[in-house]
Amino acid sequence: MSGTLQKGVSLGPSGVTVPTSVYSYLAPNVANHYAVTSTPWIKFWAPLPEIFPASGVVNMTPVAALANQIAAARANGLKVILTCWQFPVWINGYTETTTDQPGQAGKGARYRLPDDISTGSAFAGMTSYLLSWFSAGSSRSSSPNPNAIVDVLEIVNEPNSMLWPQVDASGNRWAGCHVGQMMQLALTINSWYGNQTIIGGPGITDARVSGGVSASGAVTDAVTFATDFVSTFTNAGVTPGPKALFTMHNYGDIAPPGGSTTLWVPKVREQALRGVWAGYPSANVHDPRIWITESGITYNRLAELGYTGISASFEQSFLIENGLIAMANDGTGTGLTNSGAGVDVYVHYLFETDPGFDSGLMEVTGAARIAYSEWVLL
Repeated sequence: MSGTLQKGVSLGPSGVTVPTSVYSYLAPNVANHYAVTSTPWIKFWAPLPEIFPASGVVNMTPVAALANQIAAARANGLKVILTCWQFPVWINGYTETTTDQPGQAGKGARYRLPDDISTGSAFAGMTSYLLSWFSAGSSRSSSPNPNAIVDVLEIVNEPNSMLWPQVDASGNRWAGCHVGQMMQLALTINSWYGNQTIIGGPGITDARVSGGVSASGAVTDAVTFATDFVSTFTNAGVTPGPKALFTMHNYGDIAPPGGSTTLWVPKVREQALRGVWAGYPSANVHDPRIWITESGITYNRLAELGYTGISASFEQSFLIENGLIAMANDGTGTGLTNSGAGVDVYVHYLFETDPGFDSGLMEVTGAARIAYSEWVLL
């Protein structure tokens, strides 16, 4: 593997809203898992609807829970990614009971991208609040814990598949360009705090969609979305710069569908970023870097591949190892070997697994899976 690749593990979103859960860094044994496995990066979640429940209202209870966990992780030498999770419904004029859009099953009001992303918008205000609490460039006088500093603020999560709408009223692709503009706004706000925080985005899934957007309009192909995202910088004459980090997820690349040998993370790098994206760390368009801020394979997917019981545990470990090796490659191809992944940080989703999304390195009982031991060695 590349000597530059570092590994991380993401905790679950409920670790902030339910700070006594196993997905909290302060829960028993969690800090020890990072130490035992020599994992230097930790990912937390900022649940925006809970932090900003109404216009003009800030709930400092989840902020304090988040700040205390970040401070504890930093005290133990960990580097921190903070990902923004969902959106408060009031910023889009919806309610919690708003039904899904046609063809957008599971995408309620909290997954609706905000329309207004001007400097005076609610989105701008939320981003400014987060940086005032957690940026090294802020006095953090309003933060409940002055030692809570994040290295990376990732502004959105899976906007090409989890969020809506992907297309506008005329059916034209919309989300990629909109998230690109959100990223530019976040970078501007970061400059107000001395550019001390790396701003991550777009946090897309490695979705594979023929034609760019699914027939339902619910999912955009990763390469298509990334191309639209990057184009907003090019069209505006804006250089992303060394504080603009390109992020994505790669569940599909861990076990590509249909036995495909084409990996979508290096495909994004080669077809959407190379020669165009001048971002973190050196703003070099000839060597664009990507961070995988969420990865893994669920046991449901393993069952689809024919693995159950102990064979599933072995296969999970094997696929995680192969995924790390593939993502560490720095070639110019898009296949399983000599890929142009250009990945420097690779974050697995969960130590102790979530029964609803069973990708963890450990059982829900806390018992280590084979993948946990493999993670120690990687």
